[in-house]
Formats: sequence, structure tokens, C-alpha cells
Amino acid sequence: MNSTPQTNYYEDEIDLKELWQTIVSQKLFIAIFTIVVTFLAVIYALSKPNEYESKTVLVVQEVGGSGAGSAGGNLGLLASMAGVNLSSAAEGISPAEGYTTLLNDYNFMKEFILNKGFHYRFLDPNLSDNYKFALGIDWVYRLFSYSSDDKENFDDLELAKQEAIIYGIVKNVQGILTISGGDLKTNLLTISAKHPDATLTKDLVEEFLKEASYYLKVNDMVENDRKILYYEEALSRATDVTLRTRLAELGSALIQKKVLANVNDFYNVKQLTKPEVAYQRDKAGPKRALIVLVAMVTGVILSIFIVFFREFLKNQEEQLEAK
Repeated sequence: MNSTPQTNYYEDEIDLKELWQTIVSQKLFIAIFTIVVTFLAVIYALSKPNEYESKTVLVVQEVGGSGAGSAGGNLGLLASMAGVNLSSAAEGISPAEGYTTLLNDYNFMKEFILNKGFHYRFLDPNLSDNYKFALGIDWVYRLFSYSSDDKENFDDLELAKQEAIIYGIVKNVQGILTISGGDLKTNLLTISAKHPDATLTKDLVEEFLKEASYYLKVNDMVENDRKILYYEEALSRATDVTLRTRLAELGSALIQKKVLANVNDFYNVKQLTKPEVAYQRDKAGPKRALIVLVAMVTGVILSIFIVFFREFLKNQEEQLEAK
């Protein structure tokens, strides 16, 4: 009984030695396999053009305030007693929610891309002329790239084909543009874009901000005007002095909100920094060194696994032959 642990120890030690000997005996295969995988990773990394980021930082302003956003509590109780319904006086959505919703809305993004002509820019076969590559090596990218339909070809395509192309561009743009921040923790909202064409990223951020802001402002003002009319009608019917005073305050707050919305350049946000064309050396990706390093480590692990698997199959064949 006492010899069992020692025997198991020697067996484990022998197994580890055998495993190491197997690795050493197949070191040439492991080295060649790893080199091939690493070489392919280098080719892949070189085929990826530099990505550049352009962004704008916005300061989120308060929506509503102490006026329109406080149609609850005592006012709601007074309104119900006076027979006035204030359920339509709901608080508006935050700018972050508004911009994010529009970015994820296919119909809005489709109209945005078509109205601004971004589909022609994405379909331009010369778009890649603005791309920058590591060490100036672009032949790998050119080898695997293909020419898209140009402006004339796109206009001549049938409607179903155009819709399919626009759908792909919309999904591409939705992946390029990113909206972050603007939550309860910070009042800073960032709209950014990453793409190999530094000028395109700047234009996407700039134009999306303008279009989304205009859309949100127009829709919000339509709702705001409807509320103003509602408060005016409720004020004309109310008899309670306290309720009339509060309704007048709410109506005044909505009018103030309308004035401020028309004064501000963008919907409930103030632009802190403007989008700029990124400097050539200030690339945001890809991380080529990381790609190659991960591929090399993966090649070593995978090659060792193949060696052990081949050794396992060999042992299985020998055992079958022995039987």
C-alpha cells in the first residue's frame, strides 16, 4: 500500500518525459507549422489598411428642467381633481438615447446615406487610394480587393439590386459610427467613427450629428408645440388658482424650451470638440503586432496539439496490431 503513491509518481514522471520527448522529436514540424501560421498572420496584418478615428465630444444639456419635466406629484393630484389629464406631458428622451436610436434605425440611416451621397463614396473604386498601409505595402490589399460599382453603374442598376447594396452600406456605416457616454455618470456624449479613409470618418461624424440633431429637434418641437396647446386649453378650463398658476408655469417652461432649441446648434447638446481629419501617424488600428503575436502563440499550441494527436493515433494503431 505504501508503494502506490511512489509508483504513481514515477509513472507521472515517465509520462511527462515521454511527452517532452515527443515534442522534441517533432520540433521541426512544430517550428515549420508555427512559422507558416505566423507568416500568414503577417500577410493578413499587412493586408489591413490603417484605421483612423474622428470624433466629436458633446456636452449634454438638461431636457425639460423644473418646468415641463415636473408634471407629477401635487400637480397631478390637482389636475385630476380639476378633471385635467396630464398624462401626455411625459419627459423627453435623453440626447444619448435619441442619437443611438437613430443610428440603429435602418430607415433613418438609409435616408441619411442617400441624401448625403455617402453611398457613392463607399462605392467609389478609387476610395482605397486614400488608404495608408504599414511600410507602404499595399499590394497584399490590392491582390484581394475588388472594384465596387461606381456612381453611373449604381444608378443604372435595378431597384432590388440597389436596395441590396444600400442595405450593406447602411450596416457598414452603423458599424463605423459609435455613440458612447451621455448617461447618468457623465454629461459628455461622444460620437466617433473609424475607417481607413480619415476624411470619410470626419464627414460621417459631422453630417450624422447635423442630420440626427435636426431630426430630433423637429420631432421634439412638434411634440412640444402640442403640449403648449394642451396646457393652454387646460388653463382655459381650470378654475383652481393653484392649478392655473402651475399650468402657466409649465406652459412657460415649454415655450422657453422651444426658444432654447431654436438657439442651440444641436439637439439638447453643446459641441465641445469638433471632428477633425486624423493625422496620418495617429492611427486607431489595426494592432498588427498583437495579431502576429497571437497567431504565433496559437501556431505553437495548435502544432503541439497536432503532434500529440498524431502520436495518439499511432499508439492506437499499434495496440490494434498487437491484438
